[in-house]
Formats: sequence, structure tokens, C-alpha cells
Amino acid sequence: MVGEDLKDYPGLPRLTYYDGVLRYELAMELRESGKGSVKEQEKLAKEAIKILKRRSRDPGQKKGQEEEQQRSASAYFCARAYLDL
Repeated sequence: MVGEDLKDYPGLPRLTYYDGVLRYELAMELRESGKGSVKEQEKLAKEAIKILKRRSRDPGQKKGQEEEQQRSASAYFCARAYLDL
């Protein structure tokens, strides 16, 4: 669903953040459950890192608390993806 919303609203900071986090979470779930190939897990992790890295560097159009929290959370999940996967 997030991917579909990104087609309508490309680059929207909140959706970009959710897209990266969901890819990370899916990669972790596949890893922990033993489902999916290692290649598939790595692909999802690399996509998540790319998205989260971009979001952590993008201040967005607004300069509010929510945007700063998303940037910080994106950097956190990006680091976790590097460490966990």
C-alpha cells in the first residue's frame, strides 16, 4: 500500500520513511522465520538502507518536530539494517 501511495505522492517524507522501515522489517521477518532466500533478504535490506539513508538526509519541506523525528528514526533504522542484515 505504501508503494502505491508513493506512486501518487513521490518523495513524500512520511511515506518514504514508512517504505524504508517496512522493507527493513520484512527482511528481518524473513530472516528470523527462515523463509525467503538470503538473496531476497539482502535485496530488501539494501533497498531499505538506500531509502532510509536518503530520508535521514532529507529535511523535508517543513521544519517541524515530526520531520526531525522521522529523520532520526530513519538514521536509526538504517544503522540497524547495516548491523542486523
